[in-house]
Amino acid sequence: MAALPVAVKKGAYATAALIGYILSPFSWWNDAVVNIPLSLAIGAAANKLLGVPLDAATAIAYTATNIAGVALMALGGSGLLGMPRKRIALAMLASIIYSLAVLAIL
Repeated sequence: MAALPVAVKKGAYATAALIGYILSPFSWWNDAVVNIPLSLAIGAAANKLLGVPLDAATAIAYTATNIAGVALMALGGSGLLGMPRKRIALAMLASIIYSLAVLAIL
C-alpha cells in the first residue's frame, strides 16, 4: 500500500483539528450551538432505542462530545505541528477533568 501524500495527511489533520475545535470546550459558543443539541439528540435516541434515562444519556453524550473534541483537536494539532503524543494525553486529562466539573455543577 502506498503512503499518502503529505498534502492529504495535512488535510486530514487539519480537518480533525477543526472538527475537534467545534466540539471542544475551548470554543465559547460550542455548548449552545453544537454540544447541547447534539447531546440531547443522542440522549433522546439512547432513551428511545435502549431505554436509558434521558438525563443520564444526555450527560454521558455531553461528556463524550467534549472529550472527543479535545482528542480530535490534539490529534490534528499533533499531526500538523509535530507535537509529542504526551501532549495528547495531557489534553485528554484536562478535558475529562473539565467535563466532570461541568457534570458536578449540573
